[in-house]
Amino acid sequence: MPSNTAPATAAPQTSCDRGPDTPPLVKLEVSTGQAITFDFFYCFTPGHMIVRLDDKILVDRPVPPPATVHVDVAPLPPGLHSLSWLFHPVNLTWKAVSEISVAGTVKRRQTDDNSSPLHLVLDSVFLEVK
Repeated sequence: MPSNTAPATAAPQTSCDRGPDTPPLVKLEVSTGQAITFDFFYCFTPGHMIVRLDDKILVDRPVPPPATVHVDVAPLPPGLHSLSWLFHPVNLTWKAVSEISVAGTVKRRQTDDNSSPLHLVLDSVFLEVK
């Protein structure tokens, strides 16, 4: 006998539903010439985004949701580099995902949301280019 109930549907996916976080790596080792990208996905609120590589500002602007901030970081010369980012949301309800990929593979993924005691995303990673 057919059921008169509709099948349950999953909650809608957002750009912030990207899969499990990786271990919170502090340093990534990268071979010279490998492509390095930084992607920041934010949902539910606009905010202000700053991305820095060493002492250079790559992004410093207001960002409206839903959107993605994409930065091609490489090529980098050999040595130790610092990639840091800040997202300051303007509303109390927010969610964000930071991803760093090397040669097209996500090496670091971190999800943050409004349960953060800082009410912002402030993070960094060292990139050791060999």
